[in-house]
Amino acid sequence: MNINDEQLQDCFKNDQVVYCDALGENIRIVEKIGSGGQAEVYKISTSTGDYALKIWYSKLCSKKSFEILKKLVDNPINSDLFIWPKYIFEYGNRFGYIMDLIPDDYVSISRFLGDRKLYYNMLYNIDGSISQNIKHRILWSINIAKALSIIHRHQDSYKDLSLNNIFINIYNGKILYIDNDNITPNFESNGATGTPKFIAPEIIESNHKPDRLSDVFSLAIIIFYMLTSNHPLEGNYQNIDFSNYSEDESNKKIYGYEACFIFSDLNDLYRHIATDQESIAILWQRFPETLRNKFHYNFTIGINSMGSRTSSTEWMKALFNALSSAVICPYCGE
Repeated sequence: MNINDEQLQDCFKNDQVVYCDALGENIRIVEKIGSGGQAEVYKISTSTGDYALKIWYSKLCSKKSFEILKKLVDNPINSDLFIWPKYIFEYGNRFGYIMDLIPDDYVSISRFLGDRKLYYNMLYNIDGSISQNIKHRILWSINIAKALSIIHRHQDSYKDLSLNNIFINIYNGKILYIDNDNITPNFESNGATGTPKFIAPEIIESNHKPDRLSDVFSLAIIIFYMLTSNHPLEGNYQNIDFSNYSEDESNKKIYGYEACFIFSDLNDLYRHIATDQESIAILWQRFPETLRNKFHYNFTIGINSMGSRTSSTEWMKALFNALSSAVICPYCGE
């Protein structure tokens, strides 16, 4: 059975009972809660409570991936910023792991940023000061950078950072990294190449494997997204005719070594802000100059100069400085 066949047929049925060696007990499959190109995820019930079970498709269940998973289970990062693999689960020719469920009050950042009303509320301060909404997003960005810094201090790299695998509690700003089976030692490949639009240029150009330097490029994109709800390298490209290019060639032009920051003066063709992004230009001018410079450097010099990219801890410092420069309006409280 190939991956496509397995995707069409669920591994388990609701209320099915299966034995888990790692727990030494039977577990009950409550329901399927997700699936993708690599695995299925189920809610399960055990003697100690409910958890999530992620089980990979058989074609991806190699000896190497099992060894990587075992290292993660045996050497956890003890932090409440991560949904970490707790136990290995084996079933026939497939395996996966048991982890905590994502709490109900968390949503993926991609879903959160899809709320355009929240984005436009950032522009409403008449006096030009940074609104509370932006301040919150700066704090959330600090937490995202903090989590990545913990991974890097652990001598690991995430290798597939995107808006889809970071969740946020919109009531208190707490962050959760999920899909942490991507994490491996910095120079050890696990086959992951990243998520489109968040992949570093050197990986798109097929010259490099994901590592901490590609992680921090993805981080810079995510922070820009958090503060503007837009991609830093997507200006007016949608108005450019790419019909003569393949998808890979187009991606290289937009996100590879030819990528150009939407606020860069290096290439007017890409730099021009599309009409529906004019509000980004307004918001951009309200950022502290030091923060604008940080973004500009990472999305110009940092495109080709991997070693010059801002680290996760440096991003934390820059964001703290930006936060301290925000002035609360005495009249509206924003």
